[in-house]
Amino acid sequence: MKRLLFSTNAACLLLLFLSAGDGWAQTHEFAPVGAEWYYGFGDFFTYGYQHVMVEKDTVVDDVDCVKLVKWNYVYNQLTQTLNDYKQGLNEYVACVDNKVYLYGEQGFQLWFDFDAEVGDSWPLPSHYYELTSGGNAGSVVVEAKGTMWVNGLELKYIDIIDREGSEYGYGWYHLGGGVPYTVRVCERIGPLGCYLFPVSHVNEDENEGGALRCYQDETIGHVSYYSNNCDYINTEYQDVEELPEDDAVVFCPNPASTWAVVDYKLPADKTEAVVEIYNSLGAKVMSVELVGSQGQRMLDFRHLPGGVYTYNLRSGEFVKTGKIVITTVH
Repeated sequence: MKRLLFSTNAACLLLLFLSAGDGWAQTHEFAPVGAEWYYGFGDFFTYGYQHVMVEKDTVVDDVDCVKLVKWNYVYNQLTQTLNDYKQGLNEYVACVDNKVYLYGEQGFQLWFDFDAEVGDSWPLPSHYYELTSGGNAGSVVVEAKGTMWVNGLELKYIDIIDREGSEYGYGWYHLGGGVPYTVRVCERIGPLGCYLFPVSHVNEDENEGGALRCYQDETIGHVSYYSNNCDYINTEYQDVEELPEDDAVVFCPNPASTWAVVDYKLPADKTEAVVEIYNSLGAKVMSVELVGSQGQRMLDFRHLPGGVYTYNLRSGEFVKTGKIVITTVH
């Protein structure tokens, strides 16, 4: 049973909404109605994608907000069946100026603050995490901030990292192995390279979480971080073209700063590979193993200086080579 903890956050948030003026309404700078996110999904026996969509405006606890629904589309290799089902509870998101709030255990709690300064920190909304005795719902720290261009729009971003000891968040869960990881959060799109909502990396939420494939809304248009269609599952159930040979491995973003997602696809007879990255002197500076004939994997570049690097994707006699640019913005 989840334990609800009393907090003054909800009362402070309500006062903030009221101070914004009578009849305060959703600004739609984040999660406008109709916005859609697609995330990759896969484990040992299933793979597919998750679709998150802003369904409508609504009101929760006297706060104007939007309702987000989540669906999974999953192919089971053992039973050779394709299933779709609604994932978990609905989500509710509210915005005031450049702050975004997610409805969680303690009502609406601060989720992202795009006006935050470097060093600012806040606890993440504990929406799924069971707050047991001694548990740490998690918090994030802002490491950097700035602006970036997406489809001709200049958007704010913040780079956040899970505070040490957090059992709930972004980077720790997605990389694993007790390694914190910086995640870039764009003001309209949300976290780049990983799942929209924070998740427990102690008790993984069933079939939830994954790398960002695509985002779209009426203002920003369509943004893709994936080499296949946003709703790609497999060629057996979908009439899509195979990746061209030259696109067997793609890094997104490229150029990259602190991170990138490698999206790869191997020949049909290959199930394991390794990505090796070399600097301009030919020295190997990174090596990451890939498991599965296709998929996605985050790479952490914080330890690498800016420059042009060469990568090799190897699986037996199959080799693909290309370039990736790493900027000096860390």
